[in-house]
Amino acid sequence: MLFRFSLFFLIAVLGFVSQACFARNQEFQRPNTFIGNAGWSGALEIWVECGEMALGKGEAIPLRFQFVSDGKEFGGGFDLGWWCPFFEGRTITRDGNLYVSTLGGDWRFLKSNSNGGFSSMDGKSTATANGDKVDLSENGWHYEYAQGWIVAATSPQGTRLEWQYADNQLSAIRKDGLGWLDIERSNHGLLARWDGMVLRFSKEIRPGGWVWNITPPTGISRTFEVRQNLGVTEMRASSGKLPISKFVWESNSGHLLSDSDFTYKMQPTDLGKQILHRLDQQGGSEWYDYDRNQGLAIYKRQDGCQVQTWYHLEAGPTYRKPFQMDTFTSDYRLISSRRLIYSKEGDIEKEWTEPGEAVFEADGAVQFVGEKEAIRLHGEKGVLFVDARKQWEFERGRIPGAVLLSREHFEENFPELEKQLRSADKLVIYCTSRNCEDSSLVATRLAQLGFPCVLVFEGGWAEWWKRHR
Repeated sequence: MLFRFSLFFLIAVLGFVSQACFARNQEFQRPNTFIGNAGWSGALEIWVECGEMALGKGEAIPLRFQFVSDGKEFGGGFDLGWWCPFFEGRTITRDGNLYVSTLGGDWRFLKSNSNGGFSSMDGKSTATANGDKVDLSENGWHYEYAQGWIVAATSPQGTRLEWQYADNQLSAIRKDGLGWLDIERSNHGLLARWDGMVLRFSKEIRPGGWVWNITPPTGISRTFEVRQNLGVTEMRASSGKLPISKFVWESNSGHLLSDSDFTYKMQPTDLGKQILHRLDQQGGSEWYDYDRNQGLAIYKRQDGCQVQTWYHLEAGPTYRKPFQMDTFTSDYRLISSRRLIYSKEGDIEKEWTEPGEAVFEADGAVQFVGEKEAIRLHGEKGVLFVDARKQWEFERGRIPGAVLLSREHFEENFPELEKQLRSADKLVIYCTSRNCEDSSLVATRLAQLGFPCVLVFEGGWAEWWKRHR
């Protein structure tokens, strides 16, 4: 689990979420908006999703902008910068390896291999290089780069896009050999037109700072106002009459100091290391640490629970990871242990979850079920599904008939739901996906409160939505 804290409240505030009407390739499934430690430095990083660019044949590419306060990972400065991956796909060679950006906004790390090419650790992204040209293939997409910049991309359905540059800046994109997207640039921003759609992006210099304005093809304009004073940079993000979100970071280091809900500080952990902490208004904190030598990731939550994840790299081009993800209570009792074993081809060969000692008070009460069993249980009388996610996630989509009992508001919401929960024969708890531990934490708490049959649907909303969308 990366130390990237979701800012989905910002999505709701600024209305960034686009209503998808096309099939999304796996490449474009990353979060719409998040804050994180860009380059492991605790810098501000926000993604703004402004809509989708239809390719035809049921395909579309999300139009995304990135704002980041620390660009040193790939040669930038420390003030706030912006990047649109669709306009500026890049590739960088470092220490004989490749760093490549794709249209979805992800950076791929590809290590040189014995065949003279490059491959990702999971083996699903491969590349070849010839002089200043790089060809990348992944998830059905094929990307072509020259002199460090993207020049062409072919979708899984065969749609071909070709980038055209003028004065080292993107001026147009052709689709299947025909004109498609045009860009007009000025000293104050750019104007992009495609398929009757228009996007405006402008920058205005003001005393002590500057302002970015984004006007998407549909929806409300968004404003990002930046000011610098005494070594500190502040950004205020707003949209129409909606509340303003505020972010503050150090100008010299790019390190994030605060956002609308949290503050951030470098301070020691109970491991004795100096690590960036995120603190809430009540003084609770969480942090993340990854020891590359041991292959051990530790995530300390605000509620005191600790998640440990062990990684293992074996020799050879394939990323094989006998994988273990342990979730602990605040007093370090094991709640559950998630296990995976990968085949030589890099596919999951076996996956299972083992209950821990934290549920010994109700021996065998917590069990883990897969997608098929969850679907069967959903039609069974006396079964109640319980959603352990956040309120905004629950409102955007949930398993039919589920009730909300989030991990972070468990104590305050349980009393009003207790009668309904007690009337059920079985409770099925789920959260976001297999990588989310909230369902195990809520299930364990219910088991400790004496519920006789508590099940955890491991695949959660991600698997349910994929099956029923």
